[in-house]
Amino acid sequence: MSRITRVKLDQAILDKDMDRARELLIELKSVTNDTLVIRIAQVKLHLVHSAIAKDAFDQTTYETQIAAALTVSESLTEDFSFSDVAWGTLGTVRTTMGENVKALAAYAEAYRSSPGNLQNIRRYVGLPSR
Repeated sequence: MSRITRVKLDQAILDKDMDRARELLIELKSVTNDTLVIRIAQVKLHLVHSAIAKDAFDQTTYETQIAAALTVSESLTEDFSFSDVAWGTLGTVRTTMGENVKALAAYAEAYRSSPGNLQNIRRYVGLPSR
């Protein structure tokens, strides 16, 4: 059940359907105790909300949402320091913020955690350090 909810949540986020995404996040919390999965979903939700705000020239909401995404993703790396997914999530947030040097450091940690993961290799090698 949680896998179906996660797929639906990801689709709502891709569609930028914030109301549906929030409902599905609540549903996800009711069907899984996997805090890593839940918190990554929260980061995704904050990131899409920040993108919508940025596109609407709503700087206050953008800053609030991107700060929330950063806070959750940093806590992920503290609580799941062994997880390449946690580190990759932090890298994604830092990239979104335009902090490529910090993103590269996060992607390096993701790569160190799971060097065989092709996504980690692509992120680490593919991100310009400027």
